[in-house]
Amino acid sequence: FVERKEKILQHDRFIRWCLAGKPSLFSATPIEIPISPKMTKHPSKKSLLLQDIITQYEASMFSHAFAHYVIARRKPHLTYSEIGDRAKSLDLSYIKLSTYHKARFWLGTENSCQIQSDEYDVIHVRPAYTNTKKEKVPPRFDTVLVKKGIERPTQLQDFRVAQVKVIFTLTARAQSLFPKKTQLPKYFAYVEWFKKFSDPPEPNSLLYKTQRSYFKGNPVASIIP
Repeated sequence: FVERKEKILQHDRFIRWCLAGKPSLFSATPIEIPISPKMTKHPSKKSLLLQDIITQYEASMFSHAFAHYVIARRKPHLTYSEIGDRAKSLDLSYIKLSTYHKARFWLGTENSCQIQSDEYDVIHVRPAYTNTKKEKVPPRFDTVLVKKGIERPTQLQDFRVAQVKVIFTLTARAQSLFPKKTQLPKYFAYVEWFKKFSDPPEPNSLLYKTQRSYFKGNPVASIIP
């Protein structure tokens, strides 16, 4: 099925190229790069309480990270320490969120040239479950490279490794936590960070080293849109 679908897509591209007058592949107008992730039409799990998310997705710092994000959007003028103090008293026990178990991202280059037959890569974020054969399937939480606020990163140190534990969207009630005129993204991710890459790399293997980041015994985590 996959091979057949791939051939259909390749033939479709060939037809469009012929209809466009068979332009040079080097001078063809680049196509628009999808910036937002491509998500499934419906969430994988709807309206989960935060405590259920923490338990099912092994996201121990989710409530803390989400409260921190809410206060930062409400009061952007506060310092990091002040945001943390206010986040501790924010009641989130009644808030529900809907979660997704995968997100697809564009894999093109800066010139919009695809680099493999499938134009998207997939991030899997799936808690443990029992399949139809009553077998326990372990959880899967993929790691990703995240840009450190740099428009055009040029070196490995411009990225940080993060493990994606939860991909979610806000329910109507959760949106009420924010001021009415706040423009919010549709999708969010809860990630647990790794430390910066070693620089220079290890002398023998020439590989860069990193490890999980902790603060007072807890994983360093945050919500990113």
